[in-house]
This record gives sequence, structure tokens and C-alpha cells, in this order.
Amino acid sequence: YEEVTEMQGLAYYEDGSGKVKEATLDPKNVFQTKENRYWDVIKFAMPNLRKGCIIEYSYHLETPRRFNFKTWNFQDYIPKIYSEYEAHIPAVYDYNVSLRGPYPLTQTHSELERECFSPGGGVKCDCSKITYIMKDIPAFVPENYMTSSKNFMSAIYLELSMYYNMETGTKMKLTKEWKDLYY
Repeated sequence: YEEVTEMQGLAYYEDGSGKVKEATLDPKNVFQTKENRYWDVIKFAMPNLRKGCIIEYSYHLETPRRFNFKTWNFQDYIPKIYSEYEAHIPAVYDYNVSLRGPYPLTQTHSELERECFSPGGGVKCDCSKITYIMKDIPAFVPENYMTSSKNFMSAIYLELSMYYNMETGTKMKLTKEWKDLYY
């Protein structure tokens, strides 16, 4: 299962006198609902929402999905001033990272985290902490005859290409090259 923790949110809005106010997300307004037998959904209700307000939220997602690492959509149907994706990836996994969509990343930063991951048995390995940032992202506007909007929105995709089996010490290659298909 995936686990969402550290849910935080702020809403910036103008009051009746034109003064900018700030409203904080109350943890009691974060709800988990059962979508079906396979999916639970985390929802939250921000206070003082109104036309023209700015919403800021963050959360921590821990996932066991090493093969289907979470795609991060920088672009959506609403404009965004700032979008940041921070991933902590154990060094035993190697991902192909691809940016799709028309907008470039504003900033990318990576650093090494020592002994951040322990799969058990007292063994520890390092991690890569990678941060992807995009600023001033316009709203996505679908066009006629577009097959799938998500194929054209700016997003970062991670595909597991290789991992080390910590029990056997062997390198497991998952993505193939053209020569692997024909020989």
C-alpha cells in the first residue's frame, strides 16, 4: 500500500477590504475514502476558498511501487506558479527519467543521502535525493482531435531500468535495447 503523511495546506485569499489573508488546512479536514476494493483516495477541504485565491499544499508519499514510480504532473487544467517534485531513490534502483510536454524544468538538484534505505537484514544503502522544479506553468488547454491530454502535459516519468538484487548481488536489467530484441 502507498501511505500519505505530512499533509499540509495553505490558502491565500483577499478579504473584503483587499487585505491578503492566510488560512491553514486543519488536519481534521483531511479524509480517506474507499474508492473501490483496490483504491483509497485522500481528499482535503481547504478553508476560505474563493475565486482568485492561491492554494499551496504538500504531502509525503511512501510507496512500495518500485516498477511504477509515481509520475509527477507539473502541468494541469489550472495554472501553477510553482511545482516541485522531490524523490528519494535507493541506490539499488536505476531509473530512466523523461520529461514530457512543452515546458522545461526551471531547476533540478540532486544530492547523495548516506544509508537512507534498509531493506532488512541490517544492510543499508545510500539514496539519491532528486528535486525537480518548474515555475510559472500555464493551464493546459486541450485541442480538438487530441487523443489523450496527458500525453501533452508537462510531466516527469520514471521507468525502472535496472536494479541490484541485494540477496544475490546480481544486476537485473529490465529495459531492453534494440540489439537485445533481435539476438
